[in-house]
Amino acid sequence: MANHRLIVFTNPKEGREQDFRDWYVNTHLAEVSNLDGFISGQLYTLATPVAEGGHRHMAVYEIEEGRLGEAQQALGGALKGGTLNMTDAFGPGQAALWWQEEAPAVTR
Repeated sequence: MANHRLIVFTNPKEGREQDFRDWYVNTHLAEVSNLDGFISGQLYTLATPVAEGGHRHMAVYEIEEGRLGEAQQALGGALKGGTLNMTDAFGPGQAALWWQEEAPAVTR
């Protein structure tokens, strides 16, 4: 069960959309999802037009319950240690935020 999420808002560099998507889907999601404390990762693309300067992509990573600190340390260590294969296709203005579940999902 996951009660925390890491949500990352990003854009690719101009003209690098395909490189960005290929890297995210074929490399980055699996690398991060395999770090200690992570369960899964999924990339989303905005379905409606984006306001100027807004983010067109969002990655959502599920964190295993009770392992938020471990996930944060694992990701920080992998980024600092250079063990994640990064890309130069990122555009400016990324935002990564850690979220905690406030209430369970409501279903119909």
